[in-house]
Amino acid sequence: MTRELTYEVKGQKIIIQDHSEGHKFGEGGIGDQPPHHNIRPEYNTRTGQVDGMEDHYYFDKRNKK
Repeated sequence: MTRELTYEVKGQKIIIQDHSEGHKFGEGGIGDQPPHHNIRPEYNTRTGQVDGMEDHYYFDKRNKK
C-alpha cells in the first residue's frame, strides 16, 4: 500500500509517495527495495522525476508491527 501526500512547491504540485513497507518483488530478493519515499510530479506519479530530487529516499523503519 502507498500513502501519497500532495504539496505545492513554487507553483508545482508534487507527490510524496510513502513506501514504508518497501517492495518485495521476486524470488531470491531480486528487485526488492527497503522502506523509502519517492518524490513525483503530479502529472506522472508512476515514473516521473522532480528536478533536483533523488529517485528514492531510503530510511530505517522504526516501528515495525
